[in-house]
Amino acid sequence: MKVSELMQAMSDAGAPMEAILIAVRAIEEAEQRAGMALEELEAKRTAARDKKRRQRSMSRDKSDDVPGPSRDTDGTVPGPSGDCPDQPSLSRPPNENNSNPPTHTHPECESPRTRKADPFPRPEWADPAVWSDLLKNRKSKRLTNTATAHTKFIRDLMAMVDDEWPPGRLLEAIVARGWGGAYDPRETRNDRQSQQQPVSRSAGPRGERPNPCLDMFLAAEQEIRATADSDADWQPRSSLRALPSS
Repeated sequence: MKVSELMQAMSDAGAPMEAILIAVRAIEEAEQRAGMALEELEAKRTAARDKKRRQRSMSRDKSDDVPGPSRDTDGTVPGPSGDCPDQPSLSRPPNENNSNPPTHTHPECESPRTRKADPFPRPEWADPAVWSDLLKNRKSKRLTNTATAHTKFIRDLMAMVDDEWPPGRLLEAIVARGWGGAYDPRETRNDRQSQQQPVSRSAGPRGERPNPCLDMFLAAEQEIRATADSDADWQPRSSLRALPSS
C-alpha cells in the first residue's frame, strides 16, 4: 500500500492529522532502515567476492611456479607426458581449486620403477616353468643363486649341448632328476661312480691295504732269517714261526 493511500484511508476513518503524520514517519523510517540493511548486505557480498578473487589469483600464481600437468585445456587434464596420445583425457573434479591439481593419472603411461637386476636370470631358450623348478631345486639343496654360480651353470650346460640334446632339453632332464647343478643326464650312475673312484694304491706285501704292524714283523723276520743263514745253530721263535712268509 502506498503512503498516500494509507493517509486517505486513515482520514476517511476519522483519524486526526497528528496520528496520520506519526504513521507516515514510522513508514519512512522503516523503509530507510530496510534500504540501509540492503546496502550493508550488498557491501558484504562485494567484499567477499573481492577476497575470493584475490585468493584465486594468489593460488594461480603459486601453481604456475610448480611443474605439473599443463592447464591450457579447459575442463580436461592431459596425461603425464606426450608418450600416450591415445589415452583419453581425464575430467577435472567439480568445483576444483586451482591450487589442487588432479591426483588421478594414467598408470600405464608412468615409467616403471627401477628394479634390481636378477643375478640368476632365465635364458631365452629356457621354459619359464622349468626354470622356476630349477630355482626350487637349488633352494632345496641350499645352492646360492649368485652371478658367478649362474655363469658356471650356463657354461657347464652349454658344454654338453649337441644336435640331439639342445639346451632346453638338457635343462628339462636336469630339473626332472631333481638336480640343482649342470650334470650330464645322459650318463648312468655307474659312469659317474667310475669317474669319481680314486686311484688305487700300489699293492704291498700284504695286499692293497697293508697293515703296518704286520709289515714291520715281516721285515724283522727277514732280517732274523738273514742272520740265521750265517749261524747254523740259530732257531726262530715260535711266534715268528707262525707268521706267514712273504
